[in-house]
Amino acid sequence: MKKKIIFSLLAILSLLWFGGAHQVQAAEGAGFTISPALPQNQIDQSTYFNLLVKPGETQRLLIYVKNTTKSAKKLKVSAVSAFTQSNGTLGYYPNKHTDKSAEYTFSGLTEAPKTIDVGAEAQVPVTFDVKIPEKGFTGQILGSLYVEDPTVHKSGGSGMAINNKFAMLVGVVLQTSETKVAPELKLMDVKPGAQDNQASVLATIQNIKPRLFGEMTLDGKVYRQGSKDP
Repeated sequence: MKKKIIFSLLAILSLLWFGGAHQVQAAEGAGFTISPALPQNQIDQSTYFNLLVKPGETQRLLIYVKNTTKSAKKLKVSAVSAFTQSNGTLGYYPNKHTDKSAEYTFSGLTEAPKTIDVGAEAQVPVTFDVKIPEKGFTGQILGSLYVEDPTVHKSGGSGMAINNKFAMLVGVVLQTSETKVAPELKLMDVKPGAQDNQASVLATIQNIKPRLFGEMTLDGKVYRQGSKDP
């Protein structure tokens, strides 16, 4: 009996850091594109939503989704809260990670996921309304508008099958003030574990302030229990 090796791939294309204004984002084989309509309160020339919003107001986010195929598509669009991945980079895709130190989250301020029907070679607008808290908020709120095709696209040759699912996203950064908030790091826990198939000491570090910051260098020392010397 022949056995087939099945690979599942999720192609996620991000508008978060690359390209020019109002760039159309596309992934080969996805069959659809997305592009943001950046509003007047955009802070800079970024291709993602980087907005200075007003307390108590409703901010509308608008993207255009275009079907580039000759068949109708049913797509799911979600407002997703950003999170920190285990390697220290930010994730902007659906996840179950929650940070109890966050007073507000992007998904908690906006609408539930939507399913949209896009006709063959048609383009549709999709809006999400974000309710900004009456008292505003300090720092930044990060997330994305995440568009996914739930259909599994199969490919591959003899003895191998590849299941492809496609998704694209537009990043969202919201703030009610341009005043900078300094990050504040807290060591949550330290425990033994495995990293890259090697025995490791794993430390969880939390930034309890709502502000994105760049690279950092950590100087860590491991002590034997009861010893004052590393």
